[in-house]
Amino acid sequence: MAAGTAVIGEMTVNKIDGILIFSEGNSDLSDAVRVAAARYKERRGQKATHCGVPLGSVEAETVLHGIRLIPQKEVSTGYLLIGVEAGNG
Repeated sequence: MAAGTAVIGEMTVNKIDGILIFSEGNSDLSDAVRVAAARYKERRGQKATHCGVPLGSVEAETVLHGIRLIPQKEVSTGYLLIGVEAGNG
């Protein structure tokens, strides 16, 4: 596991069925998403396609590293909800 990265739990929120990742000290969103995607693949054995990010992290839904980033009020600062579209995992 990457230093400063912890899996908090598994859940489904809005469009995403995935795992909640705490990314301590990783202020660069691109790096945080890359690390979270690697942890998801390690844990679930498949490639992540969607990522819930805290409001304000991105202005609107966008794609980074082939993963759709979706701003969500349910995701707190310092966390990412990484996974697949709900119903497709």
